[in-house]
Amino acid sequence: MKRTVAVLWMVVAMAGDAVAGGGGEDWLAAWKGSWKCGGLQGVAEGVAEGKLPSWPAVHSAGWGGGANRDWESEGRELAVDLVRGLAESERRMREAPDGDFAAWANGLLTIRDSIAAEDAYVNLLLADAINRCVLTHLGVRMARNGAVTEDHQAILEKLGRFPLSLETLETVMLEELGFDAPPDSLARASTEQRRLRAIWELPAARADGRMPVSGTGFDAESALRGQELEALLVRLVGSDAFIHTHLPSLVQCLQASNNPGKLPSREEIREIAGQETRAPASLGARTLGVVRMASAASDLLEECESGRIWQSLLLVKDDSMADMEASAMEDLK
Repeated sequence: MKRTVAVLWMVVAMAGDAVAGGGGEDWLAAWKGSWKCGGLQGVAEGVAEGKLPSWPAVHSAGWGGGANRDWESEGRELAVDLVRGLAESERRMREAPDGDFAAWANGLLTIRDSIAAEDAYVNLLLADAINRCVLTHLGVRMARNGAVTEDHQAILEKLGRFPLSLETLETVMLEELGFDAPPDSLARASTEQRRLRAIWELPAARADGRMPVSGTGFDAESALRGQELEALLVRLVGSDAFIHTHLPSLVQCLQASNNPGKLPSREEIREIAGQETRAPASLGARTLGVVRMASAASDLLEECESGRIWQSLLLVKDDSMADMEASAMEDLK
């Protein structure tokens, strides 16, 4: 079992080689060393043992707040390599036993909590990539089993320690775009919906008049190489809905089912949840219009059963995702 877990944690050698080299702040040298020597497992162990410091704020290549610090480009490259490692690792995990999945997921979420210590562009993109790996695998495993295990519940609870707020989105967008203070459109927004709309429209009114540095994709790798602010918003809002609304709704329906181990149909979910029962609330769900528990649970089940949920990972660039990226962008505008 230990050997299996170690193999599942391993990442491609070229990704490890890509971050070799000196320079940067102490935190960066420590993380690069753990990554090169032990891959994701080495990083997770280093964080858990207190040997690796939390990440400082790492901005995008198009940061409007001033010149990037010398080590920030290295920090972005490390983030790209971690995402590549995640993509390799999650593919290996798809057919692994539940026990191996629990160890893998808990290790990733330990890494996430350290990276997300600061609300900054790169930090949030990388944390979101980890969240998407864990939430996707968790949803698929619950659908496959037709039941919720203690490990699943524990992982969902840990996954949920990442609430998305308008304050977080506002802080990162203003910082990235070089605003010293919120523009009038945002300062005057009096409701959640109006504030979100004003945040979404900030790039058009950026302080220095420049356009974002495009990485031409909504995947994490492309976004980390550029300044994909729309991608950041789409990803964070979508993940928030999954973590705090869809997954908890599915858990409640599976736990209330009279046939443990058997997936309920959409009609059975409506009977279990009730037609009008509201789903657990989240900023993502409110933004996307997810209101009823029955719809939140059954929609997630359909995504898992059809395999479409794997498309939501969006870790590394895949040209076949272009249509989905465009659709996601239009849905949120």
